[in-house]
Amino acid sequence: MALRFLELRGTGPAAKASVVLDEDMQRVVREQRLGYVASVCPDGTPNLSPKGTTAVWDDEHLVFAHLHSPQTVANIEAGNHVVEINVVDPIVRKGYRFKGPATVHRAGAVYESGLRFYEERSGLGAQRVEAIVLVRVEQAVPLISPAYDDGSTEADIEQRSLELYGLMRTHRRSSRGWLLDEVAGAGRENLDVDHASRYDAKEDADAIGELALLGNLGLDERSEVVDIGAGTGQFVVAAASVCARVVAVDVSLVMLDQLTAKIGASGLSNVEVVRSGFLTYEHRGSPADFVYSRYVLHHLPDSWKTVALERVHRMVRPGGVLRLWDVVYSFDPAEADERIDAWCATGGSDAEQGWSRAELEEHVRDEHSTFTWLLEPMIRRCGFEIEAAEYSPDGCVAKYVARAV
Repeated sequence: MALRFLELRGTGPAAKASVVLDEDMQRVVREQRLGYVASVCPDGTPNLSPKGTTAVWDDEHLVFAHLHSPQTVANIEAGNHVVEINVVDPIVRKGYRFKGPATVHRAGAVYESGLRFYEERSGLGAQRVEAIVLVRVEQAVPLISPAYDDGSTEADIEQRSLELYGLMRTHRRSSRGWLLDEVAGAGRENLDVDHASRYDAKEDADAIGELALLGNLGLDERSEVVDIGAGTGQFVVAAASVCARVVAVDVSLVMLDQLTAKIGASGLSNVEVVRSGFLTYEHRGSPADFVYSRYVLHHLPDSWKTVALERVHRMVRPGGVLRLWDVVYSFDPAEADERIDAWCATGGSDAEQGWSRAELEEHVRDEHSTFTWLLEPMIRRCGFEIEAAEYSPDGCVAKYVARAV
């Protein structure tokens, strides 16, 4: 791990060179928020205390609030300034050890700034904070579990941890306030428990046919597949029976409940379930051989479709395949009124028996299906070559095979 040092500082106890906290160090601290702070008591014995307020103050300092930390603070104020803070992601079993001198601020500019910081971050009231403790990091080294000694990857360790605790991976909360909320845009019906429970009865994903197509493109027992917008898992379960690993990604908890029930009933052990979406899923492990997505991309406006496709390109290996189905219009814009009305007329009156006209109208009105002459340049711009494009006779559905170049 490369560390960058700044000039010597003349402030604080035992001034030494400060370490600049790199992006990954800051990420781990921001995500975990829990640091184990080791200090030294006046008699030389160690003191270890968990601090749930551990945070990044700036590129050189960590901070925690003194809520109930009498011994830790007493040790620092008694002259044992140097502390060590361990912050570890318990799922991937990696983290960092940070060491440096701490200063206790009970008043003044740092104290007031700290109160504002915690109020804005988590609503922590000033009346609960006795002091702000600032730690200037002079040493930072990675912490990596011996579980990796046998050659296990981070994806391997993560999956074992998730299975151990009965959890699923989810998307990280983003600090980017401008990022589109994919859950809010997932569609009313996809967040509805009743709709999820009857989805398989009203929608056949033709998983067997899709597997046959992908088999002709190289899918085999060594392949790794990511299904974005996996829904109830029709394709996931079929694919997992013939390939090495499937990652099932969806933003909807009610859909994932259906999917995980299927996985449990099937006894499959090579499926990883992640609550995430096109814009937040972070691929772990080897690049995917295939990325599959069926009737999902339309939940994103066109500018975000491009962002999504570029992120897909990053997760798939060179020569890997994107299989994309969606409601995409292949007709001329001048035909829109006639074509869309005809498509909506194919819907029935009872949403429990199949897709209703009201649901199809809701899709056109509230979601973001686009035209082929807009989508296809996006696919190419994001690093894919379109090898096959199939359009439905009504001009409302398109299916693509695109290869990463």
